[in-house]
Amino acid sequence: NNKFNNANFTICSLNPKYTKEMLESYDLSVDILDKSKKNTQFIMQFYKIMISSDLYIYGGGSAFRDFENANPIVTHLKLTLIAWLCRTKVIYLSIGVGPIWKLKSKVSIFLISLFSKIFVRDKRSKELLSKICLKKFDIINDLCFYNQDILTNHNIKKNKYKNSIGFALRYWNLRESNLSGIIDFKSIIKDFISKTNYENYIFFIMESGNHIPKNDKDFLLDLNIEKSKNVELVNLDISGSLEKIFNDFSKVEILVGMRLHSLIIGSMIKLPLISIEYDPKINALMTELNLEEFNINLNNLSSHLLIEKIKDIKKQTYSLNQIFENLESSKNLFFRELMTYDYKN
Repeated sequence: NNKFNNANFTICSLNPKYTKEMLESYDLSVDILDKSKKNTQFIMQFYKIMISSDLYIYGGGSAFRDFENANPIVTHLKLTLIAWLCRTKVIYLSIGVGPIWKLKSKVSIFLISLFSKIFVRDKRSKELLSKICLKKFDIINDLCFYNQDILTNHNIKKNKYKNSIGFALRYWNLRESNLSGIIDFKSIIKDFISKTNYENYIFFIMESGNHIPKNDKDFLLDLNIEKSKNVELVNLDISGSLEKIFNDFSKVEILVGMRLHSLIIGSMIKLPLISIEYDPKINALMTELNLEEFNINLNNLSSHLLIEKIKDIKKQTYSLNQIFENLESSKNLFFRELMTYDYKN
């Protein structure tokens, strides 16, 4: 739109060097605000940027959820209020909601809804947020789905490895979902490998940065499976081309995913899917795909259950037609929202 042709963009990033390299690979040049700095230092720099900004967009992710030892929702409230005080419009775009069990989080979300426009990414998030804020919200599907043009404009190769199964796992402490117990991933995965006879077990590393407490690579190395027969760890370079990422996933015939975006990409290239639900967003996606029966709650995960789900995988059918049909109307909804604002500049 002509209104934004000459706009200047600043991106908040926990890893400015990585973000800069990623954007440059897409021929994009923007200013970057280092979010990894001390909180007070970041807040001051954020305030200075908001004074001259017309719009603050927080895009995607599980922004509104509780953690045992962190309060990201309170941080979102602080940034929203700073932007509002600077007369900067605030949009939360394609946001995941829940689980939420802290009262201060619910109060913070309610206040955020008063000073911003919120678009949620799925029906479950919409229902939960509507209960907290006592009003309706519009859905804009996860932003990853907007890469559907890669399916027709690029050469996506399928099933390079025959008789193969892929895993996109992540470290997760059940306490972060307000649950108790310990999941013995090492025993479960090793037992699964010993009881099955795939020619290729592909484990995707989707996050290899300074993730606390463990990134995907460290987590998989802790499982001590990389030297097992027919096991390969594949490091996905998310700063590289999307075509390569889609092709990496296309190497497998079945995908077992914990990470939401592994399941989204898997669904876009029509892989048979089994999900491991560590967070309600996983079940929300599988429900939208009409694949609830292939969703395994993390508390119930076992090699036996995984094998049983795979036995039924041939009867799996799903379609993204409805999601793809909604993308254009959602995009128009977002741009109409942008056009309603009176901007400072």
